[in-house]
Amino acid sequence: MIPVKVLDAAKSRLAGLPVTSGDLALAFFEDTLAAVSAARRPVEVIVATADHRVRVRAHAAGAAVVDDAQHPGIAAAAAWAAEHRRSSGGVAVIVSDLPALSPDALDAALALAEGHRTSFLADTEGIGTTMWFANPGQAIRPRFGPDSRAAHVAAGDADLVDLHPESADRLARARCDVDTRPALDRAQILGLGRATAEVLGSTPP
Repeated sequence: MIPVKVLDAAKSRLAGLPVTSGDLALAFFEDTLAAVSAARRPVEVIVATADHRVRVRAHAAGAAVVDDAQHPGIAAAAAWAAEHRRSSGGVAVIVSDLPALSPDALDAALALAEGHRTSFLADTEGIGTTMWFANPGQAIRPRFGPDSRAAHVAAGDADLVDLHPESADRLARARCDVDTRPALDRAQILGLGRATAEVLGSTPP
């Protein structure tokens, strides 16, 4: 599940770049979706959004799309999207601003998540969350938002970063969400996806 907010309201803290925040948020989404679609483990990709441009890109990439206009917020949108899935396997909720995400990093996170009923991947700063996972039969109750890492820990979700320190390098690209210029700098060091590199005028890896 990839919930995506309306682009006009996205990435306001990245103002000042030679591209609109909406275009940058769309590029982040496209790179996130490309990595998810290329990973080996996902069997179904659902994008939850009310944004027309996101819907068009998601359909073109072969993802299913559900309208989340009546279900604002990542948690509500993810639960709504889960009701529309065809498969009966586990669920991964993935934020849409991971321009350095790679298929291998996602597959590594999904493999670790299989060992826990519910789990999550903390962001690079160790405060937020980039992914939340539930194995089959578990309720879809992610707790994205301010200080979401602490909220997930309090809810009993397994912290994959703390529990699997040996996988830190493999997971780095899956933890780098981008809301600020320093975060964008970190993503550029890891290697941006093609869409983000193009809108920023740089060269993709």
